[in-house]
Amino acid sequence: MKNNIQNLIKNNTTIKQALKTLDSTAEKIILVVNENTDFLGTLTDGDIRRALLKDASLETSIEGIFNKSFIYLNEDEFTKEKAIEMCKENKIIGLPILNNKKIVSYYSYYNEHNISQKTKKNLSLPVVIMGGGKGTRMKPISDVFPKPLIPLNGKPMINHVIDYFTEYGIDNYFLTLNYKSNLMISYFDSLDKSYSINFAIEPFFMGTAGSIKLLEDKLPNEFIISNCDCIAKTNLSDIIHQHQEKKTLLTVVCSIQHHQIPYGKINYKNGGAITSIEEKPELSMPINTGVYIANKKVLDYIETDKVFHMTHLIEKLIENNLPVHCFFINEKEFIDFGQWKEYERALDLIK
Repeated sequence: MKNNIQNLIKNNTTIKQALKTLDSTAEKIILVVNENTDFLGTLTDGDIRRALLKDASLETSIEGIFNKSFIYLNEDEFTKEKAIEMCKENKIIGLPILNNKKIVSYYSYYNEHNISQKTKKNLSLPVVIMGGGKGTRMKPISDVFPKPLIPLNGKPMINHVIDYFTEYGIDNYFLTLNYKSNLMISYFDSLDKSYSINFAIEPFFMGTAGSIKLLEDKLPNEFIISNCDCIAKTNLSDIIHQHQEKKTLLTVVCSIQHHQIPYGKINYKNGGAITSIEEKPELSMPINTGVYIANKKVLDYIETDKVFHMTHLIEKLIENNLPVHCFFINEKEFIDFGQWKEYERALDLIK
């Protein structure tokens, strides 16, 4: 049982601050209290995601989105065995422990038993991994290795990507190639692997979306697309469920990132008169992780006579009034190892 409760926020907190709290705690849930520290309810990343998909912004208060119906255990009734039983029976990841409406501790079934928030379902969608780029952000080592084969904690980075998807029972992969493609094919041919992998070799550098068009005859109605140098470490089943529920053509997995500007921001009005200064303000924004769920219809909008990236595809779908949706994840769920600064961070996150 936890006595030092770090996943605690006030009910007038903004969504942006709630996301930062989720990023900073090992828990998958936030506990909400009022000014008098009375316990009011719980908030998860799923609650935040649903709010952002409606009309909420990062500055919206959590007051109207947190879950006010909750299961708890009174302090004088607490035993570890009872807490485990209640978590199992109600299929929840933890229990707030209360004393006269005040939260005194939190029992984390999620962390103590090292479980996933949801059981990982076996998925049948294939994965297209885009691995044909030159890896310019990883020079000089990418002058020797193609980026997908650059080692990360003892194995090539592309193996970490495939390992994540194989946790969901996925065993069908397509890899688009160009730069040093012979090394990539030789590597996978040498593996004793439990999955199938097919290659599509670009006749020229076609861009991240252009190369997918080469697989048009081999892909089913829905499939997953991923960069070779990142992982969106969230529940893949949730992403697919939202994609199908929204009946969208393309779902873009977006991570809410927080960046502090290292300078004072000047606000001014016409004529240059300064109205205020903000010292080292923080910007929060959703960024594209490079992971997508796609309907095969998107292939009709890919151009193959020039470099055509996923950004071009997204813009073209929007121009044609076709549905493209975000799936929001928090900052710590996005692991990028495609540039040196993030690579060093990934060494601590990827095992």
